[in-house]
Amino acid sequence: MKRLFIALLSVLALAGCRGTGNGNGNYDPADARTFGLTGDVKEVLSSVVTLPDAPDEESWVGEEEPVLAFDEQGRVTLDGYGNVYEYKADGSYAGPYSDYVKVTRDASGRLASFDNTEIPEEDFDDFDVMNYCRVTYDYDAQGRVATETYSGWEWGTTTTYTYDGNKLWPAKVTTNSYDEGYNENSVITYEYLDFDARGNWTKRAATVVTESYEEGAEDEKETSTQVKQEIRSLSYWSGKE
Repeated sequence: MKRLFIALLSVLALAGCRGTGNGNGNYDPADARTFGLTGDVKEVLSSVVTLPDAPDEESWVGEEEPVLAFDEQGRVTLDGYGNVYEYKADGSYAGPYSDYVKVTRDASGRLASFDNTEIPEEDFDDFDVMNYCRVTYDYDAQGRVATETYSGWEWGTTTTYTYDGNKLWPAKVTTNSYDEGYNENSVITYEYLDFDARGNWTKRAATVVTESYEEGAEDEKETSTQVKQEIRSLSYWSGKE
């Protein structure tokens, strides 16, 4: 579930309006905004810190790693699930297994889905089933992602975002996850601690309250609480912060 949690921390929605971002006017910020970012973002690096439950315990600090990336035109090239996007001259998907992978956009040009679940097993070669997934995005009336659905090999998560007024970052996230008969329902509340000069957050705290249970044993739910921090560094096509 660590991979899913990192993805959930990084895949957050802002308004889906379109326009220019970098100096040459070629950067369309629609994809960046789908992933909770503003400006002509080039790459996002992230690390997660799990805070201790007791005074005599130590924090667990994860390695910083790339979680999102965009090309000079603003098109996503790496999403929070590790999916790689490449593009043909006409803008259609040209990444790994392009004969089978489907990437769709809505009428406003916003990312609607990524689907690599149609790859035949005989063509897997070095394909990692951990990367097998279908991800869909549904937007609210203000252009923010309202619901995100991830379906993997034998696991998946439905994520619902709750926003505070007109803010472009979520105050709360609710997730319902399953993993080979094991279920987790989590409520994540956020406190935003730092932002960069472009208006993107660089540090936030997340309090995660989770109910977990085996399939068919709902009356034996276990509840746990974790407090985490995510720290991000961002680079931009028009210059580093």
